[in-house]
Amino acid sequence: MKITSKSRYALEALVYMGSVGGENSEPRNVKSLTEGTGIPPRYLEQILFTLRKKRIIKTKRGPRGATI
Repeated sequence: MKITSKSRYALEALVYMGSVGGENSEPRNVKSLTEGTGIPPRYLEQILFTLRKKRIIKTKRGPRGATI
């Protein structure tokens, strides 16, 4: 079975978020996730949007926005 690059990047971002902070950690912004995973920011934003729509993650909009 082949996994798409988008799915692989989504898993990588989720694993990174889980390994860096834990359950009650600080929210992460796209910049910190990009630096930690190496995923391009525009592509990561698309992935996070999809994960938010599926209610896998929670996000906060705005200049202080973050992924929870």
